[in-house]
Amino acid sequence: MSEFLYKRLFEVNLLHDYYLISSDGISFFEKPKAEKEALIKNMINQQAYNVADFLEIQPTEATKKTLSEFKLIYKTTTLGFLIGIEVREELKLGAKVYKPRFKLPDTLSLTFSIRIAVANFLSMTNISMRPTLPAIYYFTNKGKEEFIEADPNYKTLPISIEAKNHQSGMHYEMGALVKFGTGLREALEFTTTSSSNLSFWGKLKDKRYVTNADRILLPPIFNYPIKKEQNITQLQIVLEDQDDNLIKSITKSSANPLQNILLNFEMIDETIENPIAIPEGLYNLKIKENGGPEISYLVHLNDNLYNKNHLGIIDIRLDETDSPFSLLDVEGYLKTRTENTGEYISHPVYELRLKNRKTYWRYNNEANFKAADVTGDLNPHVVFEPTTKKIISKKPKGLTQALVPFISGANEKILPHPRTSSLKVEGKRMFSEIYINKSNRLVNS
Repeated sequence: MSEFLYKRLFEVNLLHDYYLISSDGISFFEKPKAEKEALIKNMINQQAYNVADFLEIQPTEATKKTLSEFKLIYKTTTLGFLIGIEVREELKLGAKVYKPRFKLPDTLSLTFSIRIAVANFLSMTNISMRPTLPAIYYFTNKGKEEFIEADPNYKTLPISIEAKNHQSGMHYEMGALVKFGTGLREALEFTTTSSSNLSFWGKLKDKRYVTNADRILLPPIFNYPIKKEQNITQLQIVLEDQDDNLIKSITKSSANPLQNILLNFEMIDETIENPIAIPEGLYNLKIKENGGPEISYLVHLNDNLYNKNHLGIIDIRLDETDSPFSLLDVEGYLKTRTENTGEYISHPVYELRLKNRKTYWRYNNEANFKAADVTGDLNPHVVFEPTTKKIISKKPKGLTQALVPFISGANEKILPHPRTSSLKVEGKRMFSEIYINKSNRLVNS
């Protein structure tokens, strides 16, 4: 006998280290599985974590129609959202399995827009503030691989991709996550240098954070932003497919500095009578400025999905098959099942992992600080700046909701926390300004 009921087809969790780092200062993503689960449960019970507090996620208009057509249910959760599907329960070799009541088309693509819902999101989140291209983020379950966690050894399903390799000549913002060989590093300051001097890059464990590698979604026609003061007079742009075949080449030159160049990748040659359209999809965009180093970008051209007012798009697809990221198994059953041994197998739970931003913490005092104010156990953490009479952290420090002490070995020091909205870019560094008005004492009482 069979019966119809609803089961979860998949779930997407958005996890943000700004909220999830506890006072021990250890990233949520570096904790063992049991500690992660306990921390999340505790925060949800205390109503201390809810994705809706900082991001708004909604099905796109096309997906709303698809949900209605195939009787799928969209439901927000504290950690993100899920999709429910009507199924028929069956017994198969003693296992309890579930078949979708309505056959889903192989072309099924469920897309969800992500919008920023809080004013200080960019201040507390380590994502690019001034991206080179006007791209938004694109996340999908298509073509992904399980991420093997270090401690304990278990696997997760992040739908962001690996950080890009360092490219000579590329502009990197402070906080940029870039691969050097097999290692992940974080930029300690803004840099446009062609040098890969590792003194400007802090070591970081790869936890498949959201990075600029995911910021790839563009319309086929867009502006390449160039300011007059950049003094760019020659621009060479090449679009290639994923097999490195040339699709289109654009060259711009001028005696005067170029500004905001419109790039058209809708047609291969829009000047002829019957131009050939460039299909939607993934391409390599290669750019040279003034004959300098070639910078390569992965781009996803899609006019229907792109919206400049969105932070990004989540695209969950049925044509990802026979993998941990697929929605159904090879026989068309849900991944959710109970084996004849009693073991429960879960639906796919995809993750988006947002890293907290790091800044240099700069302490200001109405009466100005003195060099003598930085003594003893303050020495490992901060330095006195003689020209401004301010005290600055020696290294960038993460912005967190929980109060995390400055830690140097066994030495801990509690210093006032910055307000996340107080960011200031000055020279090659990003500062969090902290104002102390009543005394020179930095230690919280």
